[in-house]
Amino acid sequence: MRIALTVLRKELVDALRDRRSILTSIILPLLLFPLIFGGLALTQRGMEARQSARDLKVGFVDTPGVPLDFVRQMEANERVQVTRGLRISDIQPRLDSEALDGVFLFSKDFEDAVAGLKETGYVNLYYKDRLEPVVQRRLRDLIRDYRDEKREARHEALGVTERQLRVVVTGERDLSTPRETLAAALGGIVAYIFIMVGVTSCMFMAMDLGVGEKERGTLETLLTTSASRLQILAGKLSAISVVGFLAACLSLSGLWFSVVFIGEEAGQLIDVVLEILEPWTILLLMSLLLPVVVLFAALELSLSIYANNVKEAQSLVSPLIFAVIGPALVGALPGFELGLWSSLLPIFNIALATKAILAGSADGLHLALVFASTLLMAAAAVAWTTWWFQREKTLFRA
Repeated sequence: MRIALTVLRKELVDALRDRRSILTSIILPLLLFPLIFGGLALTQRGMEARQSARDLKVGFVDTPGVPLDFVRQMEANERVQVTRGLRISDIQPRLDSEALDGVFLFSKDFEDAVAGLKETGYVNLYYKDRLEPVVQRRLRDLIRDYRDEKREARHEALGVTERQLRVVVTGERDLSTPRETLAAALGGIVAYIFIMVGVTSCMFMAMDLGVGEKERGTLETLLTTSASRLQILAGKLSAISVVGFLAACLSLSGLWFSVVFIGEEAGQLIDVVLEILEPWTILLLMSLLLPVVVLFAALELSLSIYANNVKEAQSLVSPLIFAVIGPALVGALPGFELGLWSSLLPIFNIALATKAILAGSADGLHLALVFASTLLMAAAAVAWTTWWFQREKTLFRA
């Protein structure tokens, strides 16, 4: 045990001396979530500010029912550029070329219907869905304000109030807690990144401690010492697992800092995040991720030891990473929930369990199945890597 700890300490010290290892295992995981969420938030705020400040470009199809009072209102608005006299055939090309943001098409009898107090006036707003939400909202606000103005005028002419015309009012209440709502929105992407950070951090370390030492010629020197191969393997495997686990912990810390930074103007959001990232939640996440890290540390180290050079090691480890991306990505999608059978599917169960833990809806039996199945796979991977490391053909393959 003492010799294995010595090997572990030696590998960690070597890793900390390597700038690339520090970048991929410490700095990048810590900054990953702040860069992603912070960058998205700042970009979105900048885009919304620009789209709110720019002029709207609207057009009117030339029909007998076009309300001139509405057109004049738009022309009087300094932030609206108006194009009149369009034909119906002009709508699609004008929107495709982005010459206009939106086009209004009023029914032929619009003005007569509105003035007659009995009929309904119809108007269609045409736009492209690629428009930013801010621009779409501004277009809808233009016609909504005009609609409200005409509705109030009709109510006044008929001597009724809007309340009198309300026969049935329906209401909707979402009983999801803020924690469940936030977990549904972000739980999937957090689970995906959480898994990938741990797995990829193990990959870089495994390649350095396996084929990297082969190329440097230090593996042979290490094998000539009094340490047994099992002790050497235990030290290397522990070092890879520690680095991968540390990277996942740092990514969780980065998530906390990024949400606090983004939520400076939303105190409730910070409260929800602090509720989610309570000590018990973090402990559950770490306990689930630990066997996953050990599993891929063992698999990646065995492939790295088998390879003769870094290029070959990359070609062997890359399919393993893709095998993780699929289940993790599918598990991150909405609609999938942790159940009895899904608790036994590798990686997929970790993604679902992460979402359930963040939402506070995880079932104890399902979590136990996830932990047990992943721990069993990790033990099998370690046993296979131990046998693989004992073979001369593996270490000194020509």
